[in-house]
Amino acid sequence: MDITGTWEMTVETPVGTQYGLVDITTKADGSLDAFARNATTGVEVAVHDLVLAGDQLTWRQIVKKPTRLNIGFTMTLTGEDEMTGIAKARMMPGVGKVVGRRVRRTDTTPEH
Repeated sequence: MDITGTWEMTVETPVGTQYGLVDITTKADGSLDAFARNATTGVEVAVHDLVLAGDQLTWRQIVKKPTRLNIGFTMTLTGEDEMTGIAKARMMPGVGKVVGRRVRRTDTTPEH
């Protein structure tokens, strides 16, 4: 399954809903690479340990503001352009529900 592209992510957290983007690419050796960006602040963070196994996608990212958090994501691809799952921050109770939708770019430029 090809999961490359930009994914809009909505994460329900104890401090409110967070919105972000995760950009997933494939490296020359075939492994996956990604970075995440907060949709509100524009702050980018590296994605670590990105693994796709069947329809399960997992990764970690370290957020430094407003506090340092190491967040683990466990997602299930529920369609070609959708995923759902959870985010769990180490050292914090509870998990947050996550929904991701792939951004599809469409060319709306008229043909000449």
